[in-house]
Amino acid sequence: MKGIKTRNVEELKEMDNIELERYKEQARQEIYDGAFREPLEWFQHDSNTHKDKDIQDLIVLLGAEGYGQFWLLMEELACDPDHYINVSRPCGWQQVINATHCKDKDQAEKLVCTLANLGLIDSNQFADGIIVNERMEAQVYKAHSKLAQGRYGTFCRDLKRLIESN
Repeated sequence: MKGIKTRNVEELKEMDNIELERYKEQARQEIYDGAFREPLEWFQHDSNTHKDKDIQDLIVLLGAEGYGQFWLLMEELACDPDHYINVSRPCGWQQVINATHCKDKDQAEKLVCTLANLGLIDSNQFADGIIVNERMEAQVYKAHSKLAQGRYGTFCRDLKRLIESN
């Protein structure tokens, strides 16, 4: 782990319970922070998404190309370490253009504004230059919580074995 000091067995054995709990809490925080910055390898979506009212409106407004670009943008959000895109940053719109294969910034802005107007991305956050999807955020939280819990459980088990072994 990067942020907390790695301890040797002697140091761990000399810790009282309060120090050991602080050490474990620092490790837990680092594990969770690291897990939440990892890309999702996959995400669930309904097989009948194309029948959703907002998606149908998207298809009417931007066609199948807009529908495909929406899913490309969702994949970008899943893969981005922050799971959002800040278009206020100098490279923000370029990230959208690259992810969605829009031909230019105008097309990308039209796509994202349409998504915000339809509620397919958070319109309040988009007003602040942030592209985020609430369903994607929920999936990120669920997947990364499980990942972090598993890693923290392994850390605690290994820590206990290390302390008890000598």
